[in-house]
Amino acid sequence: MSSSADRYKSHNVSNSVDDEHQEIIKLVKGFDELLRQGGTAEQIIDLFAVVLWNIRSPFESEEQLMLQNSYAGYQPHKTEHDRLLDELSGIMADYENGAYADRHLSLAERFTDWFEAHLAEMDAPMIAFEHQKQGDTIA
Repeated sequence: MSSSADRYKSHNVSNSVDDEHQEIIKLVKGFDELLRQGGTAEQIIDLFAVVLWNIRSPFESEEQLMLQNSYAGYQPHKTEHDRLLDELSGIMADYENGAYADRHLSLAERFTDWFEAHLAEMDAPMIAFEHQKQGDTIA
């Protein structure tokens, strides 16, 4: 998971967005560690619910930022947020129904894959736009 955190940090993100993403990265790392250590089903479901809940707020903040800055990529980004939340809800329901029994690492990989892809494919262009609009340069 450190690779996504490192890639994310390289984007010079605004503090509020960065803080929210760093908190998600911590939660995702904790979730991954719990799965690798063989947490109980109850622990996994509880932490998954916390992660899912804590992802919603940053998504809402990003969407507000995009609207305030008239970001042309708002609708596809919002659609991706909605798709990801639906997918995560589905992963959680699948786990609760036993789909990942004895395959915790598979669940951990599926869970972290979407986050890394979202940072690279959706957030990086939005962040670049924000900095360009503010006249900043991105290293």
